[in-house]
Amino acid sequence: MVAFGGLWAKVQSARLFASGQNVDFVQDAITERFTGLPRHTPDLPVTVIKAVCISEPIIDSAYVRTRRPRIAVGV
Repeated sequence: MVAFGGLWAKVQSARLFASGQNVDFVQDAITERFTGLPRHTPDLPVTVIKAVCISEPIIDSAYVRTRRPRIAVGV
């Protein structure tokens, strides 16, 4: 699984760039999670996931830091 937060756009579809294989995803208000990824990377040194959004993709990491409880941060 690969996850990131703060995306201000709804993802419509996702694919591995190298192979075109569909990638499953789950999106909530602050997090996008790509699941069902292959065990071994299809391309080296970096695997790219192409996510198609219904609007311009904007990432606001400050929103994530202020809206999500931070467990054990600074402990």
